[in-house]
Amino acid sequence: MTTKGPSRKHVLVPMAEENRGTILQTVDIHVNALNRQLKNVKSDITIDCICPSWNGITLTTNKVARASDLMVLEKYLKNLENINHDDNLVPRLP
Repeated sequence: MTTKGPSRKHVLVPMAEENRGTILQTVDIHVNALNRQLKNVKSDITIDCICPSWNGITLTTNKVARASDLMVLEKYLKNLENINHDDNLVPRLP
């Protein structure tokens, strides 16, 4: 999971194509759930949208994501039951 862009408001999450499709089918549910998770840890960022990218998904945030925010996002994605975690290409955070 990395950030990119001039404002660093894009979080890149590499994953397999079938997992990307599963998340994008219910994107509104995931945006709401991620924002709820971030609010629970008193983070000041919110997820604006989830878009497909060539190697996974891109989460667009309202502010620059800190390492603690990335850990919340990673934990949410790892706890999803309807994706194949063996196919994910998500690297471990340092």
